Amino acid sequence: MIEFAGAAGMLTMGWLSDKLGGRRGRVSVMSLDLTTKKAVGTAAGFVGFFGYVGRVIQGKGLGWLAQHYGWDPALWAVLGCTMIGIILLACLWNVRPRG
Repeated sequence: MIEFAGAAGMLTMGWLSDKLGGRRGRVSVMSLDLTTKKAVGTAAGFVGFFGYVGRVIQGKGLGWLAQHYGWDPALWAVLGCTMIGIILLACLWNVRPRG
C-alpha cells in the first residue's frame, strides 16, 4: 500500500511542479552538472555510493528506532533528517555549473 501511495505522491508532485512552472531535476544529474568534466565519474560514484548507504541506514535505523521507541520518535527523526537535508540543499541554491 505504501508503495502505491509513494508513486501517487511522486506523480502528483511532478504534475504540480509542471503547473507552477518549476523545474524538476534529480540530485545525481545536478551533481554532474556542478563538477568538471574530469571529475564526472567520481561525482557519479559518490552520489551512487551515498545513495546506497543512505538506503541501508534508513531501513535498519528507522526500523530499530521504531521497534525500541515507537513510531512517534521515528517519524520525528524522519522530519528532523528532512529539515537537515533542506538546510544543506539551501546552501547550494545559487551554485552555478563550472565551465
